Amino acid sequence: MYVGRKDFMGFEVRGASSYDEADKRIANNILNYLLKHQESKDTLEGISQWWLEKEYIEETVDTVAQGLSLLCSQGLVVEEKGAGTPPYYKLNGHPENYEIA
Repeated sequence: MYVGRKDFMGFEVRGASSYDEADKRIANNILNYLLKHQESKDTLEGISQWWLEKEYIEETVDTVAQGLSLLCSQGLVVEEKGAGTPPYYKLNGHPENYEIA
């Protein structure tokens, strides 16, 4: 039996077309926040709690993780790891025609 490759957060790596609309909506919201606040970076929990608009506060950490996974898989967001701290996520480079596929 084939077991899919895992990404840095432990989620199975999928093609962009296999993410559902909720994943893509969250990914767009995260990317929009990062484009407006280009020096921002935060943990998965921080992004879930503080970055997303009030109507999305009920989104689960898992849904936010899927959105981050999509953004990271497309090279739009990068994960930074520090010793003894949870990973932080931030915009990858300068925003030039950033778009989620």
